Amino acid sequence: MLNIYIIVALFIIIPFAVPFIVISIVNRSGKSSSAPLPPGVQAYRNTAPPRMCAAPYPPRAAYPVQEQTMNAPRKEKNDMTVSNVLFLIGTIFVVLSGLAFGVASWVHTSHEGRVAIICAASVVSFMLSAVIGRFLKLSGTSISFYILGTGFISTAVLTAGFYHLMGEWLSFSGDGTFALLALGSAAAAVMLFIGKKIFKNQALMYTALSVSALAVLFAALQIGNDLEGSVTIFIILQAVITALIYGLKLTVRSANNMAYKTVGSVSALIYGSISAVYAVSVITSPTVQSYFVFAVIICQLIFYGLYFKNEALIYAESLVSLLLALMGSLSIYEDHGVRYGILLFFALSFALYLMHSFIPAFRHIFTMSFTFGSSVIASLVCLEELTKTAYVPELLIGLLMSAIIGGYVFSKNEIISKLAGISAVIMPLITFFRLAEVAAYEADLSFKTVLLISYSILALIFTGAAFILNKRSAGSSNKMLFAVYTDLCIAGVMLMCLPALDRLFIIPAAICLLHFAVSNRVRSNITSLISAASFVMTIYVWITGSMEHEIEKLIAMSSVFVVYMLVSRAIYNKGIFTSTEEKFTIDSMLVTGWLPIILMFGSSRNAAFAVLMAAAIYTACFIKKNTAPVTASILLTVTTALTAIALITRPFLIPSSAELSSKITIAIVALTGAACRFIWRKNTEAARYSSNAIFILSFIALLIDAIRFDNGANTIIVMTVMLLVLIVSIMARSKTWFITSASCLLIVTLYATREYLMALNWWIYLFFAGMILIALAAVNEYCKKNNETLRSSVVKRFSSWTW
Repeated sequence: MLNIYIIVALFIIIPFAVPFIVISIVNRSGKSSSAPLPPGVQAYRNTAPPRMCAAPYPPRAAYPVQEQTMNAPRKEKNDMTVSNVLFLIGTIFVVLSGLAFGVASWVHTSHEGRVAIICAASVVSFMLSAVIGRFLKLSGTSISFYILGTGFISTAVLTAGFYHLMGEWLSFSGDGTFALLALGSAAAAVMLFIGKKIFKNQALMYTALSVSALAVLFAALQIGNDLEGSVTIFIILQAVITALIYGLKLTVRSANNMAYKTVGSVSALIYGSISAVYAVSVITSPTVQSYFVFAVIICQLIFYGLYFKNEALIYAESLVSLLLALMGSLSIYEDHGVRYGILLFFALSFALYLMHSFIPAFRHIFTMSFTFGSSVIASLVCLEELTKTAYVPELLIGLLMSAIIGGYVFSKNEIISKLAGISAVIMPLITFFRLAEVAAYEADLSFKTVLLISYSILALIFTGAAFILNKRSAGSSNKMLFAVYTDLCIAGVMLMCLPALDRLFIIPAAICLLHFAVSNRVRSNITSLISAASFVMTIYVWITGSMEHEIEKLIAMSSVFVVYMLVSRAIYNKGIFTSTEEKFTIDSMLVTGWLPIILMFGSSRNAAFAVLMAAAIYTACFIKKNTAPVTASILLTVTTALTAIALITRPFLIPSSAELSSKITIAIVALTGAACRFIWRKNTEAARYSSNAIFILSFIALLIDAIRFDNGANTIIVMTVMLLVLIVSIMARSKTWFITSASCLLIVTLYATREYLMALNWWIYLFFAGMILIALAAVNEYCKKNNETLRSSVVKRFSSWTW
């Protein structure tokens, strides 16, 4: 008990003793350390000039008079140093901490006594603040003690609540916890406002307003009972504060205007953030409060965005509005299923898109793009969730969005127009695919049949759209060309990938022809390659499904190939690639002409003949008006060779005699040589070498034929031909054909008389050898007599002959 009295006594005495100690130290330090002057004597400064001033000086006019300025008196430095002040303050805090430590063990102290001690500490802090401010003139330290006393007041209130001194309800364990916190904050706020009036310090105003905002926050939590009930109050507070500061532009004294605006803005931000975080956190299971929060935020964004003409607030409004739409759709999803939820989200997002498109105040490329993108995503999800029994709204949404995206192709914004031109085909593709599924189910038809019809219609729509857009883009910007080429490309790919149906092939085939015609009207007909290939594939699918015999299929595909080559010669006769300032043209018939040739491949002679003849024609069609002569000759040579091979492997006019068939083949080879001589007639050396090589090859083949078919009639025919060639070569003085025909004739003669020659006795061969040697010796002697050699004599005899 004695300890308690001692502590209380110290607590009462020290607050009075410490100020007196501080004051005495300050008074002692303020006294002068110099000796006192006698009575009646005043201190003065020596104003006599220095001794050197007594010397004579030049005339005064030689030195201009300079204006003299009075120096501001220097402030006398107080002997009260910072160390002394820190020492005093530290001593006070040590004393106070000792008191706090002494009462911390509060074994026999009542709850009321503890609160009283904290209140006493608050009084001490206020007294120290007053003493230091009045006598020491240390305003910063005085304010610090004042704030410390204010904190003790709040602590006393909270301590009283902790020990249930204000009732069970107004305590930390009761239902009035937030009211207790609000009361403590309000007490501190009141004292801080008083301090602002006393000390004239703007920082206290900021602090007082901040603590007041904290008190309001706790009060709102108490009124709402929990976070869900308080968010409505928070968002209302945020709206009211924002309206007072920015909407009504409420003004106060100029000294406090910035404090009110700053603290009010931060407080409104905190209140609004709490409400927004709550609303977003319950977006999957929304409440009435979350709807109210979103509604208030959207209204404020719209009002201030229009009031201040701030586009960023309108951007934010579109985002928050979409969040509200998503929250509503998720609520419907929980109650009625995904279909109605996504339909609601599309309806809301599309309504937002319309609002941001047709109301000038809300119209901006960002808000339009964002809301429209959300509508597109919602429509895609609608099409994905479409069922065979519930599909009408989803299909209508798909068609609506397809039309809107297509309409953006005509936008004045070049970027939007190009993006729309590229992406406008995606939505119709998905919509028509889902439409085909529904139609097949409802009409009880094959899905392939319905898909062919629906995609054929869509390809026709794309082709028609490309035709219209191409006419619109003539003579203007090229921005619509993106849509033109995208439509034509997708239409061509669709035609190529359509399912194989025999009876309906005429539909895609006709659209292919229309696609080809439209492609050739645009600035670059490169998309006609797709329609040309698609037409071949369509006809091939029909042929393979409806025709059984190979010859029929070959005739049909050959007809398609011939038509392609005729169109190539008729339309694209200037060149495979032609380019002018207005148009770039590619021979799509020729470029895709290899496709029918590949599709005619087979293992029979009919297929081989058809492929080879088609390859020959295909090679010849590469010759255009601008083809170089040498290139044309090479292409014609290849064409001739392919034609010769095709005729050799022909499936018709095949004689029963192999001997006659061999003669026909040799004749074909010989005619090929003649054709090469004609083709290369402008280049004599090339014509001679190529034709002679082929002719010699045919002679060798004829020699082999004579050896292979060893009979009298065949030998006579072969020798007759060789003899005729020998005679003609002599008449034409051709060394090549003279040597070739003579050599072949000798070989055939020896081979034909081999049995007779082999039957002769050996001495006959010896006789012939001797006669040959004698003849050579005689000729050699004759040449020497005429001062010639055997070689020079032969050269002289054949000097007028050519190779």
